[in-house]
Amino acid sequence: MSLKNSNVAYDLSLFEEQKIRKSNVLEISRMKIIKRKRKIEKISFRAKVISFAAFCLFSVGSIIFNQVQLTELTDKIRLKNQELKEKTSLYTQMEVKRNKNFSTDKIENLAKDLDMQKADSSQIEYIDLHK
Repeated sequence: MSLKNSNVAYDLSLFEEQKIRKSNVLEISRMKIIKRKRKIEKISFRAKVISFAAFCLFSVGSIIFNQVQLTELTDKIRLKNQELKEKTSLYTQMEVKRNKNFSTDKIENLAKDLDMQKADSSQIEYIDLHK
């Protein structure tokens, strides 16, 4: 085929501006709107995922922190209870020792050793403070 005799090479209709139909314009703007909505949905989904992950991390961190605090306080309570038991035991020992050292029998024996006697009713003297 020879292009010399054909007018295909000079088809000027290819270079003319085509009239854009309104339906094409509407369809293009719809596509842009749909693309924007999809983009917004992707961003929104990512934001939700990131927010949920941050919330989960915060919750787990709070639980771990609170468990550590609870363990420390439990250990302190245990130590203070042990210390209280030791102090109570020491108090009981000292009280028994005091009662042993200051019993009435022991005091009477000590008074007899010092040549002391029990007070008689004749030795008691009453004082009247109203005069």
